Amino acid sequence: MMLDMKAGRRWMARCRILISVLLIPGLSPAQVDKGASAAATEQISPASRIDINHASVAELETLPGIRDAYANAIIRHRPYQNKKQLSSRRVIPGAAYAKIKDLVIAKQ
Repeated sequence: MMLDMKAGRRWMARCRILISVLLIPGLSPAQVDKGASAAATEQISPASRIDINHASVAELETLPGIRDAYANAIIRHRPYQNKKQLSSRRVIPGAAYAKIKDLVIAKQ
């Protein structure tokens, strides 16, 4: 039983690394394993963030968890004074907002 739990933890750790590497380009698996994924999203410059007031559907769909329906909803509810309005106006669910909050900006 103990061996199965250890194998399960290793499998979960590998899945987290894989997912983080796929979602955060340029980040090595070693950095992800040390918990650097949060630090990597903080290092995204405001210039490279996606502007929710001007982005196309294709640009919005590059965000994690945002597909056609959410991208169209974001566009339909424009303009936004700040990015938090995605969640407060219930344009997208809170879980989806949590994934993209460090990757977007709302320019006027």
